[in-house]
Amino acid sequence: MQKHILILLLLCLAQPATAMEIHGVRLPCSLEVDGHRLVLNGAGIRSKYLLDIYIGALYLAQPGRDGTAIARADAPMLMRMHFLFDGIPPDRLSRGWMRGLKKRAPHAGPDLERAMRRFCGLFTVRVRKNDVYDVTWLPGRGMEVSFNGRLLATIDNLALKQTLFAIWLGNTPGDADLKKALLRCYPCVALPMAMSGK
Repeated sequence: MQKHILILLLLCLAQPATAMEIHGVRLPCSLEVDGHRLVLNGAGIRSKYLLDIYIGALYLAQPGRDGTAIARADAPMLMRMHFLFDGIPPDRLSRGWMRGLKKRAPHAGPDLERAMRRFCGLFTVRVRKNDVYDVTWLPGRGMEVSFNGRLLATIDNLALKQTLFAIWLGNTPGDADLKKALLRCYPCVALPMAMSGK
């Protein structure tokens, strides 16, 4: 009984935090991007072959749980990939993204094909632990891709954004557990225990 009361008190006294933590990585609860305040909608681990590849964190202007609607929306949003796995070759990343994009857009027209090739061509360095890629969609500007805070390119193609975000949030996501985590819509509060990401 006393334990339950203590937990309730902690929850009631919890104050909004500036960041949450997964696997020792701090994720800001909100970001200011081109005048837009984007709030952390959810975060989790992208895993493959029992390996933790990166922490994915989805930031939206308004909380959302409909992955397909978010992927298709022409609205400000940011997907952050904070890498946990050390030493991923660029060609492996590039090929992996292209497979995922073509799986979700098998009949892409010339414009989308060019945009897909341009996006996949941005992965030119071996990714190390704690490297960060940000993919930001800004209506009227396009999709900005940044690496460790440095802008790599802006690709103004909504179909590319929709196809890419469908890899994370669509009906056939690359990682169903990550999709579920990205759509949690939990409040970012200062709780006494960091989230595990699982």
